[in-house]
Parts: sequence; structure tokens; C-alpha cells
Amino acid sequence: KANAPAKPDPFFAANGGSPLIAASARLSEIDLPGDEARLVRMAKTLRIAFNEHGGRFSVRIGAETADASAAESLRRMLDGVIAFVQASDVRFDGLDLRADLAADAGRPELKATLSLPVGEWVTLMEKAAAGKDPDR
Repeated sequence: KANAPAKPDPFFAANGGSPLIAASARLSEIDLPGDEARLVRMAKTLRIAFNEHGGRFSVRIGAETADASAAESLRRMLDGVIAFVQASDVRFDGLDLRADLAADAGRPELKATLSLPVGEWVTLMEKAAAGKDPDR
């Protein structure tokens, strides 16, 4: 409706405070190039929010899928990706990375949160920006 205020999306208000960065996209309505990851194609709608609360920097992701089975498959794939990265990248050794992924039975949605203490996040980003590879 013209001139009507938009209703706030509870996804972006969750986890304390306002997000530093927030984005939402209806992927099902976007012409994707065809070389995107299968993870992206499984989501019909994607929401992401970055925020800091209680000394932790968090990335929250919400994805709507075609059905509950697709949401569970997406959860399992993301869980595997996170486990693989943690096991194979020494930059994550000793970090207090917390991952919470959930796909509720019967609902076509995935909820995921990854968080690190702010200091660890800053150090990780500084290393990435400087191009430091601890394996060399």
C-alpha cells in the first residue's frame, strides 16, 4: 500500500539488536547464470543478517525451500561444509566457532547461525585481507 510503513521482519530483529548488514532475495524469481552452487538452487528465498551482540559476531541465514525434505538436505549439506572447513583450514584451529543449523520437521525452511567472538572474527578477517596463508 502506498505510503504505508513496512512491517519489520522478525528475522532481522532476532538475536539481539539491529543487524549491521541485512539482505533478502527471492532466488526463485532471479535468473541465475547456471553455474551457481547447488546449495543456492535449493533455496527459494534467502535472508542473511550480520550483527554483533554480547561480544560475538554472528551471521544468520534463513532459507525457504520447496519442501521440508529440501530444507533438511540443505541443513545436512551446510553442516558438512562447516565441518570440512573446520577440519581442513588451520585458521579455524582453536577458534570458538559456534554453528547452529536447524530444519524443523514439516517446515520448508532452514535456520542457521554461525558466530565467533568479535576479537577472533577481526583477526580472521585481518589475515584474509592480508592474504596470509598459514600453510606456507
